[in-house]
Amino acid sequence: MTVSYQEALNVILQQAEIQRETLPDPSELVALEKAVGRVASHCYEAVTHTPSFDCAATNGYAVCSALTSEARNVAPITFFVYGTQAAGDNPMTVPGVRLNGAIPCVEITTGARFPKASTNMDFDACVPFEDTIELPGKIHGCKQIQIRRPVLHNAHRRLADDDFHLEDEVLRSGMKVTSQHILALASLGVQTVAVKKIPRVGVWSTGKELESRIDIEQRRDRVPDANGPYIISALEELGIDAEFLGIIDDEEEAIKQAVTSANRSRFDILITTGGTSEGRFDNVRSAIEACGAEVLFSKIAVQPGSPTLFATIPRLPIISSCRMLSPQPSNGDQFIAFFGLPGGPVAAAACMKFFVAAYIKQWRCEPGHESLGCHLLNISPQSGTSAKSQRLSTSHSRPQESDVFKHGTIAINGSTAWAVPSPEQNDSKIKSFLKSSCWMHLPAGPSTKSNGDVVRCYSIQEGDNIIEKIIFGHERKDETKSASEG
Repeated sequence: MTVSYQEALNVILQQAEIQRETLPDPSELVALEKAVGRVASHCYEAVTHTPSFDCAATNGYAVCSALTSEARNVAPITFFVYGTQAAGDNPMTVPGVRLNGAIPCVEITTGARFPKASTNMDFDACVPFEDTIELPGKIHGCKQIQIRRPVLHNAHRRLADDDFHLEDEVLRSGMKVTSQHILALASLGVQTVAVKKIPRVGVWSTGKELESRIDIEQRRDRVPDANGPYIISALEELGIDAEFLGIIDDEEEAIKQAVTSANRSRFDILITTGGTSEGRFDNVRSAIEACGAEVLFSKIAVQPGSPTLFATIPRLPIISSCRMLSPQPSNGDQFIAFFGLPGGPVAAAACMKFFVAAYIKQWRCEPGHESLGCHLLNISPQSGTSAKSQRLSTSHSRPQESDVFKHGTIAINGSTAWAVPSPEQNDSKIKSFLKSSCWMHLPAGPSTKSNGDVVRCYSIQEGDNIIEKIIFGHERKDETKSASEG
C-alpha cells in the first residue's frame, strides 16, 4: 500500500515521540563547552546576581569623583598613584593622606575591584589612562597624574548586580544551546548542562556491486559507495556522530545478521540505502521482518524516493560477558527506528532530508526545517524560451499524484525570490545536484505547479538558515555591485 507524503511524515513524527518517551533516561549531562547545538532538557535560571562586586569597566585610575569637581584645563587636579589594583586581587586600603597637595589614586585594571580608603574618601569612579596627563617626576617614589575635567560619579564603573538578577531566565528546556547561552552560563559559574540525548545512529549501504575504496581503473565491475558517506555527513550536519557499519550484500541472511548485531549494540536508529524496491534482490523488508520488525510503510507517493521503508524493531537485551548482580532494566516498549532509503544517490539525499532528518528533529524536540516561499521558475533548456517568457507562461497543468522534491537554486529579482529547478532531475545523477543549494517541495494536488506558483524551499545542507543565507547573500551581491559601480 502506498501512503502519501503527509501520512508518512505523520507516522514518522509520532514514532519519534514514542521512542523518545520510552527512553529510561532521555537526558544526559555534558560539559558546558560541549553543549553547543544540543537541546536543553532542563531550565536554567540565575542563582545569584552578577557581577557580585563593583569593578572597573576599563583600564585607568580609581579616583574619588567628588574631588575632581573643580578640575579644569586651567586648574587641573593633581593625583599621586598609590599602587596598582589588578583583577583578582583583594581590594587594597589606601590612606587618605595627601602628598604635597596631591590626592591619592590607584591604577586599576579592567575587572578589578575598587580600592577602599581608610578615611571617608570613596573610590567611586575610574578615569581612563587617555583622559589623564602623566607629570614628570615622582612624589616619594609615586607617579603623578593630572585630571583636567570633572569625573562623573560611577564613571567607567561596572556596578554589582547590574547584569543578571536572581531567577533571571538563561536557558529554557527545549531550546537549542548556542554560543550565547554558553557565555551566559559560564558567567554564572555553570560547568555542565543537562541536554536531551542524541540518538545513536548506524548506517549501512547495501549491494554487492558496492565498494568503499576502489581503484576505478582496476575494478570497473564495482561502484564506489556514495550513499554511505553522504548519509554520515548529513547526520553530522545534524549534530549526530553516526557510525558507518559497512556495506552489506543483497542476501537476506546477511542483512538479517547485520541488523541483529546492530540491535545488540544499543543503536536508536538504523539506516540502509538500497534494496527496498520490489526486485529479486531487494531483501531489506523480508530481512528486518525476520528480525521482528513492524513495517509501518514501504512505499510513499513521492518523487524521487518512492520505495522508502520505515519500520520499528523491538530492542533486544544487551549480551554481556559478565553476570550482573543487580537486575537489568526491562526494555519494555523500547524499539529501534529503521529507515530503508532508496539506492539512487539523489533519492537517498531527498529522503534523508525530508524523512530521517524530520524524525531526528522531532526526537530532539526541535522545530522542523526552516523554509522560504519562492515563485517557481521552470526553464526548459530545450525550448530556448527566455526566463521572462517562462514566467508569463500559463500552460495547462495535469493532476500531480505524488509530492515532488526538486533540487535547484534560488534567485532574487528585486524583492521576489525565484526557485529555479536544476535542468536535470535524475535520482542517480549527482553532477546537477552538486550545483544546487536548495530542495523545492511541490505538493501533490489537483494540478502540477506552474511558473509563478509559490513553492517551499529548504536548504540542502542541514544547519543552514535558508532565509538568512539567501537574503544576506543577495544583500552582499548588491553591495558588491554598488561598490563596483561607484
